[in-house]
Amino acid sequence: MHSRSFRRVLIPIALAGATALLGPAAAQAASYPTTVAITGGGPTGAQGTVSSAKPACRKGRTVHLLRNGTEVGTAVTMTGGAWSVSASLLAGVYQAKVDAKTVSASSSSSDKADTSKRKKKKKKRKRRRHSCLSGESSPTPL
Repeated sequence: MHSRSFRRVLIPIALAGATALLGPAAAQAASYPTTVAITGGGPTGAQGTVSSAKPACRKGRTVHLLRNGTEVGTAVTMTGGAWSVSASLLAGVYQAKVDAKTVSASSSSSDKADTSKRKKKKKKRKRRRHSCLSGESSPTPL
């Protein structure tokens, strides 16, 4: 009997310790590289794309357009990663940059609802975090 009591106490303690040690490592967000490109431009502005393997890393990113290290305009990317800055641009070499961003995306799943009783089952939601890394374009003459 002593052996059973010992197991009842020891196993939860061991599990709690393992969770404490592995928790931070298991909770780290996945990181996805981000690529920024200037695809064209002229005296009235510039346009380009932000690309990443993770769709959430392409949309809603703030792009900073720089000339000689000085910001001359910003834009927010559309769903596919396209961006456009409307500004009076002088001839020169430009670069586009995006800062790192952490995204918390939720996914939901639900069991089939019993329509005959018109009951709705609660959806289970999982929160997944990932990190969109910063990126910058190659210097581009416009």
